[in-house]
Amino acid sequence: MLPSIKKRLIRRAKLDRKSVSTSRIAVHLTLRQYCPASICFGGKQMTENPNLARLKAAYQAWNDRKGDSLKEWADLMDDQCRIASIHEDAPGLSFAADRNSKQECLDYLSAILKEWTMVHFTPEIYVCEGDNIAMFGRCQYTNIATGRDVECQLANLWRFNSAGKALKTTEVFDTAAAAAVAIPLPAKKQEQPS
Repeated sequence: MLPSIKKRLIRRAKLDRKSVSTSRIAVHLTLRQYCPASICFGGKQMTENPNLARLKAAYQAWNDRKGDSLKEWADLMDDQCRIASIHEDAPGLSFAADRNSKQECLDYLSAILKEWTMVHFTPEIYVCEGDNIAMFGRCQYTNIATGRDVECQLANLWRFNSAGKALKTTEVFDTAAAAAVAIPLPAKKQEQPS
């Protein structure tokens, strides 16, 4: 659970820190009492958003098959689906550019795996409001060129149409951390024998 949410729960429910950090039941009951019903925490659905289950299934397949799940993403997307990304020109982040069709969105996902190998992709929190779903989580990838790993937090903000197809996602992740591991380390200088 995010520290800021925990602090608010402690304040609102007047629970001491020990009971919140050690009792899942207290946290769950507090969330139900004080948070909007449209918030979904830790993979537990607290709303009946029909798009949420499909989005969770796509993320689960993405993680379980280490990215070999483009069919699930294709089934989720509208033909005019768009990805808004960070336009990063840094090494290892050439995939991170806006895409403006379903096929371009699938190319985006494929491009990630040309430079990176997935270690895990772990959604942690979903927030739902109408046709919008935000996913907050963590991911870890190994850069193929350098062999170095990066783990970072990320957020994907999704918008669905009335037919239940994704129209747009905005992806935000720690580009500085990812770019840092994509840059090869300088070779160590060898000492000259005297």
